[in-house]
Amino acid sequence: MQGLSITDTKIIYKFPFDKQKIELCKNIGMRWAPAKKHWQMDRSLMNEKLFHMTFGNNEQPHHLESVPMNPDYKPHPMMMRHQLDGIRLAAERSRHLFAFDTGTGKTFQSIEIIKQKGLKTLVVCPLSIIVPAWIEDILKFAPELSFVNLWALWKKQKTLDFKTSVKKDFNIGIINYESFRTTHEHLKDAGFQMLICDESSFLKSYKAQVTKLITDFADNVEYCYLLSGMPAPNNDMEYFSQVRIIDPAVFGKSFYRFRNKYFYSAGYGGYTWLPQSNKRTEFLNALSKTVSVVKKEDVLDLPERTDNIREVTLTSKEMKAYNDMAVHLVAEIEDSEITAYNAAVKLMKLRQVTAGFMFDEDKRIIQIGKSKLVELTSLLNEIGNNQVLIWTQFQEEGRQLFKLLNVEKDGRSGTGLCGLCDGTVPQFQKEEYIKQFKAGDIQYLIAHPRSLGHGVTLVNASYAVYYSLSYSLEEHYQSRDRIYRKGQVNKCTYFYLLAERSIDKIIYNALKGKLKAEKAVMQYIMGKHKISKDFGDFE
Repeated sequence: MQGLSITDTKIIYKFPFDKQKIELCKNIGMRWAPAKKHWQMDRSLMNEKLFHMTFGNNEQPHHLESVPMNPDYKPHPMMMRHQLDGIRLAAERSRHLFAFDTGTGKTFQSIEIIKQKGLKTLVVCPLSIIVPAWIEDILKFAPELSFVNLWALWKKQKTLDFKTSVKKDFNIGIINYESFRTTHEHLKDAGFQMLICDESSFLKSYKAQVTKLITDFADNVEYCYLLSGMPAPNNDMEYFSQVRIIDPAVFGKSFYRFRNKYFYSAGYGGYTWLPQSNKRTEFLNALSKTVSVVKKEDVLDLPERTDNIREVTLTSKEMKAYNDMAVHLVAEIEDSEITAYNAAVKLMKLRQVTAGFMFDEDKRIIQIGKSKLVELTSLLNEIGNNQVLIWTQFQEEGRQLFKLLNVEKDGRSGTGLCGLCDGTVPQFQKEEYIKQFKAGDIQYLIAHPRSLGHGVTLVNASYAVYYSLSYSLEEHYQSRDRIYRKGQVNKCTYFYLLAERSIDKIIYNALKGKLKAEKAVMQYIMGKHKISKDFGDFE
């Protein structure tokens, strides 16, 4: 191609002044080198593919040719219709975002895609689901596949042995997002041909270091699939970085060009960005090219769900502490610039007070009251001998509840009544508590959504209690679905302990309001996305 030259590290394009070509160069991320008077970008498999697609050269580099599907592949007999559709889609497309609801079997489907492709695959996912979701499903559905827990390997071996071990021949390597940041240099030279990012909402921030590193890694593998029940939990701009990984031709490589095209600034200081109504259809049509959506109510025959609010009446002492804290925080806000961070910190303090404690100036815990603890005890007595999942937000709450619930009951010593999964508990102990809860060996499991909120199936329980809430829609959405997914046969009941006349009810209502906006996007994609080819049934 005239004007094109490719070195070991750069793709270089030189041409006479042409406004249209310049715009295309900018859109695919090329930069102008004024001293050399040419456009250039780093060489990667994705950038080569993107360049040839953009400038109409039909010559496909040999290393971009599709790898044939494993001829011996047979789908697992337990796969459901929507999962088979996903496998067929993966047979057609080398990169895609599966926005499948929690509990619809994304992990199982992804294991089948790995079997279908027959390629060495890197799976990046939250630490909390490496064992209880990925490894358990591999052992259950595809024991013939070899796998390595790369997180455990990194902790044990560190640099020298890890670098050698990852280059060995195995089917699946599994690592968490945090460890990927420290091992990516070793992983990119380990011969992985496919990347799967589970719970890809971890990549929703285009500024985050892990997003940039995953993007760079994905640009150099032919196959890449993202999985998420809720890819953009806060706003539609969070789709950008995930779509950029799948296909940078859709929205381009510049977040700011994308934002200015589809959104406009509004609100105090112009920090709020809202969709441009006249660009909405264009945005959703573009998004639909890379995303497919499955909602659990459309593909699973699940029982009814019921929400129950349990109002907690605070004592006069607790109410006074709450009101005093609220007045103090309002005064602080009036004397400083309002930002999302300082507002969240102040709201956190109010939530702590409704839970019966606060911190003094030396960060020591001051106990204010036990109204929520009393209400929880009453509720658990009503629930009886059923297993219950209890969600908390603060470590102090977890400590109090763990102490409260691990008491003698029905002649038992109490040591097997309760488990705890939060930031104070080592990963191996969390995994043991999850295993015991699944087996019915413990009755209560106290957890923070970040420690247990993704991928773990707990359908042995049908009761969940929210001792406290955060503003995070994603955390709330994920936590609710731990008990409400494939395999659940009982009616699911959720209890919310909300202190009356407090921040608790405001947060609860805010979560309900955010959910409507997310559903609108998902429902649109469901209507727009179609598999473009009829593959028929696998033989």
